Amino acid sequence: MAVMNFGGVEENVVTRDEFTLEKAREVLKNETIAVIGYGVQGPGQSMNLRDNGFNVIVGQRKESKTWDKAVADGWVPGETLFEIEEAVKRATIVEYLLSDAAQIAVWPKIKPHLTAGKALYFSHGFGITYKERTGIIPPADIDVILVAPKGSGTSLRTMFLQGRGLNSSYAVFQDATGLDKHASRIIVGFLLCAAVVALVEFFFTTHVGLCIRATGDNEAMVRATSISTVKMKWIALAMANACVALSGAIYTQYIGSADVTAGSGTVVIGFASVIIGETVCVKKTL
Repeated sequence: MAVMNFGGVEENVVTRDEFTLEKAREVLKNETIAVIGYGVQGPGQSMNLRDNGFNVIVGQRKESKTWDKAVADGWVPGETLFEIEEAVKRATIVEYLLSDAAQIAVWPKIKPHLTAGKALYFSHGFGITYKERTGIIPPADIDVILVAPKGSGTSLRTMFLQGRGLNSSYAVFQDATGLDKHASRIIVGFLLCAAVVALVEFFFTTHVGLCIRATGDNEAMVRATSISTVKMKWIALAMANACVALSGAIYTQYIGSADVTAGSGTVVIGFASVIIGETVCVKKTL
């Protein structure tokens, strides 16, 4: 992620190489995106998302020109085209793309359907920025985000069909689920690590564990007692590899992806952990 200066303001810039379409599909594979409003931004955003393989529905008033336009664009009533309230009920991500005046008017109807864990999405921030005046005050248990294309909905669609892209600004107004998910991952990871440490500590008090520790301290003495030091080394290596595999699995699950370079990072973290552990922890003796 690059940091660029725009008129004295530093902004994080994410490129399509950093966050690919494939990754976006993976992140949103279980989400239903409802595009509310089919005026300026609605057609471009909804059709681009649909053509890129996302699960998209459209919410619009029946018996209107925009409803007819949505049908003409391939949205099917009762399947991918619904009344506004029904679309919000079905969605997990609600793109609120009505005009400013319409957002204010429709808000009381859709707010009850913005249940915990959903995301409310804007492409123009007036309604949410001046929420005390507009009355658009989102529930505390939903995410509120903005993705604002730097161009009209017509340009968005035209450039998409030409195989080109259009820059967009993004912002997070309210992160209700991200912190909870992050905290839960930390807690689960901590408990898992604690369990592994407890098991390893217990193992090294057993006969085999003591033999492994003794092999590390004085291999000749252990061989003199007719204990196979080769076997002890193999067991120790198997345990070490199991710990590395577990840490790699946790890391991959945490970041949501994996590549061939992730292993080197895990090894570096492992070496650092050993160094810190030997420095901080009291050395055990037999």
